[in-house]
Amino acid sequence: VAVQGGSGPVGGASDQYLAQALGVSADELEAAKQTAYQAAIDQALAQGLITQEQADAIKERSSAAGRLSSRYLRGFVGLGDSAIDVDALLADALGITVDELSAARSEAQSLALAAAVEEGSITQEQADQIQARQALKTYLDEQGFQAQVQAQYESLVQQAVQAGVITQAQADSILSSSHGFGAFGGLRGLGGGHGRHGGGHGFGNPGDTSQRNSVTPDSTGL
Repeated sequence: VAVQGGSGPVGGASDQYLAQALGVSADELEAAKQTAYQAAIDQALAQGLITQEQADAIKERSSAAGRLSSRYLRGFVGLGDSAIDVDALLADALGITVDELSAARSEAQSLALAAAVEEGSITQEQADQIQARQALKTYLDEQGFQAQVQAQYESLVQQAVQAGVITQAQADSILSSSHGFGAFGGLRGLGGGHGRHGGGHGFGNPGDTSQRNSVTPDSTGL
């Protein structure tokens, strides 16, 4: 789930690029996102990933803010990983397929990068590098790389238990947390991993915060 008002062509002012790529208005995109957010909460509640109290807290915060934002969903088990397919929920709300949503995101990123190059925020070389990192991450996602890394991580945690480095209770707590492999930074250089079809932050120069915040896709999804 990408952060509302966050970086990339899905959050904040860059919603215009995704709306343009989808061929819908900004208001229509926002309405679809709200529908997807609500569906994510309902699914998480139905699956026992969050409690009714947590769901009510999210809705209370969003009511006070005047909108439901994905930042209210973070920190709850199941809303930051593949247990809830928010991309599918958003695609459904938009009346399109997940593949069509993914293609629209790619187009939105291209539009955002082109605008950034034109206004001088980044160079064409930097834009090409961001595109290359995104293409690599997409490929790795398609190959199930993150799942393979997670499986290896879980295996190493169990080896640590056998070696007496940590207890089984500590291992269980670590593995059951919402952070998992991400607690050690995950695949930070390729954007980490939140959401089933998208990454997290950071396809630009790791040391260039302004670049990351302006044109990087947040992938988590929305």
